[in-house]
Amino acid sequence: MDRAIDASLSRALAELWRGSAALGVNDAIQHGLELAVGLTGSAIGYFHFVNDDQETLELVTWSAATRAVCAAWTDRHYPVSKAGVWVDCLRTRAPVVHNDYEALEHKRGLPDGHVRLVRHMNVPLVEGPLVRFIVGVGNKPTDYTDDDVAALTAFAADLWLLIQQKQEVAALRHRAGWLARIQRITRSTGFEWDIDADALGFDGNAGVLTGGDSAAPHTMAHLRHLVVEGDRGAFSAALDEARRAPGQLVGEVVRMERPDGRRWTARLMLRADPRERGSGLVLRGVLQDISDELNAEEYRHKAFHDYLTELANREMLVHRLSGAVALLPQRTGAPSGGGLALHMLDLDRFKPVNDTHGHSMGDAVLKQVAKRLQAITRRSDVVARVGGDEFAILQLDVSSPEDAATLAAKIIAALSEPYEVDGRTLTIGVSIGIALGNECGGTPDLLLRDADEALYRCKAAGGGRYAFHGEAPVPSPGAGEG
Repeated sequence: MDRAIDASLSRALAELWRGSAALGVNDAIQHGLELAVGLTGSAIGYFHFVNDDQETLELVTWSAATRAVCAAWTDRHYPVSKAGVWVDCLRTRAPVVHNDYEALEHKRGLPDGHVRLVRHMNVPLVEGPLVRFIVGVGNKPTDYTDDDVAALTAFAADLWLLIQQKQEVAALRHRAGWLARIQRITRSTGFEWDIDADALGFDGNAGVLTGGDSAAPHTMAHLRHLVVEGDRGAFSAALDEARRAPGQLVGEVVRMERPDGRRWTARLMLRADPRERGSGLVLRGVLQDISDELNAEEYRHKAFHDYLTELANREMLVHRLSGAVALLPQRTGAPSGGGLALHMLDLDRFKPVNDTHGHSMGDAVLKQVAKRLQAITRRSDVVARVGGDEFAILQLDVSSPEDAATLAAKIIAALSEPYEVDGRTLTIGVSIGIALGNECGGTPDLLLRDADEALYRCKAAGGGRYAFHGEAPVPSPGAGEG
């Protein structure tokens, strides 16, 4: 790729992520389209999703310059069979360039008022068997070149990653709002009980229990006291059953009494799960007021983020990793490289922090670890907490193993710095296993397995190291072992 075009692509990609940080999905697409027009020196542009049937398009948007000279329209199911040469890239599943539009024999003309088309280029975003979207530009003063095609293709790959991120955030916000509305409609509240500590916490809808501003119960004995005396045996039996069968959903219907004496019928749903740190169980449950509608459906919300650090959880990591692996063949033209690196992290000497100072101190350290990881990674990377003291980073746009090694060394240095918590100074470390992905592939499961294998060898060597799959661990200067 021409050096000047490569530099322009780098600037456009940086602005894509920076300028879209606070934007929603549609505005981010519009921002990306304007950048694509500028990147290729074009005068007009468009962006359209391809529906899963691959026979219809969702017409999304046109560049501002395009909409200034002709009317745009929307259609969620525009037939590909009706479209002209502007969907040739969908038909061929490859970039298409028309440097002499007037000479094309198979063109179908343009709508009334459409700007005169001289030159045209478009590329598809192909993910596995599906074309996800097409992005096109037109009327560059000079002919489109292979470098223009490579630049637009690389730009489209990053745009797709950005769109997926925005769609995930929008889905999470929708689900959170939906859950709050559902809780109000169904009059339900959720709680979590740390059995060993007898610590009981409720969400923001605990007024279902109290009927007003009274404080929510903070121990299980307090909650049990709100159950009508004749149903307390059934309530306790449900708790016992959930503890005997971790992972299984246990249900019961009990009568409860609010502080003002009003009685109501509750559907109780419980599930006990192993603690993420140490032994024992944590019990989570939902209480729903079904006094009026005993047959209301239960709602279970599945989170995509770790509750403690607010990082991505394992499910989101695997989802993002699967998407990045599917896009590897298209990202090889990116200026900073088209590969990826999966870093699996395990904290060294963290168990003594919990054992000596307690879990609240350990939680505070984990939160600081999360902030440090976010500070040394890019917005396009994925930082996740995947276990008690285990984290992961999906590093994108990796051009060589040195890129991954550089990040691993930064992580070890950052996490080895002392932690100040409640007047105490604590020191831990980290071991890192790395698996590389490139255009030649590697499934998500294989990358996770390879990174875990490399991590295991680092821990066996004493910690404070990073290792690539199949290679010897590398000590990081200044990092302690353990």
